[in-house]
Amino acid sequence: MSGICGWLSFGSDDSGDRIARKMGSALRVHAGQTWAQWSMDQLAVGLLELEIAGKRQNYDPAISEDQRFHLWFAGEVFDAPANYRLASPEASRSREFRGELLRQYLQVGEAAFTNLDGEFNAIIWDKHEGVLRIINDRFGGLPLYWAQSPSGFAFAAGVRGVLMAPGVSANPDRDALREALTFGGFRLRDRTNIADVKMFPGATIGTVRDRRFTTRRYWNWNDIAPVKTSVDDAIDRLGAFMRRHLPS
Repeated sequence: MSGICGWLSFGSDDSGDRIARKMGSALRVHAGQTWAQWSMDQLAVGLLELEIAGKRQNYDPAISEDQRFHLWFAGEVFDAPANYRLASPEASRSREFRGELLRQYLQVGEAAFTNLDGEFNAIIWDKHEGVLRIINDRFGGLPLYWAQSPSGFAFAAGVRGVLMAPGVSANPDRDALREALTFGGFRLRDRTNIADVKMFPGATIGTVRDRRFTTRRYWNWNDIAPVKTSVDDAIDRLGAFMRRHLPS
């Protein structure tokens, strides 16, 4: 039940906090979700999280030593390389993990996300350059949507959250609706039922710079090294893995 949202204003108004709160209200689906919110410069970010075992977490962003970069994180990482020192999926919700993820990103760039196995959205704000970067997991397991209007750029964990942003129309995308009826409920590419709102594809880095939004993939299926094994051996290995890791 992780859900992140935010608004990057293209003007000098101070309405970002109000817009983020409206997004959060639209996204909330459970009374147990806690809300946290931050704002700096023209960016406002909100986060909905469900408390684990009744423990309230600290969801503050990781901040680089020079105070230039801020990283927010929603979701979980199930497995990561050893240098991330990830003890459990729950630990990926900690500020310590966010700090390590930011350090890795500043050292190696997008490669910091390539080998993370999980469902997540990461938001990185470069306050010196005024550049916003949004990164999701390899398979888009934690949905994220976006829209841009003359007033600013909006992102949220649900279409209804994006629609709270100023200048974003709720007019339907008729082609997407036809596709959904044709392909068993699925819309093709990045379409949603709303013409102004698009979906982030998996393994994507989205960048907002100088009021321009661009995307690129940081991982592809052909990045996986082929494994030479027989079908019978693969079935045996999968069975052993499931016995070790799944509840009996």
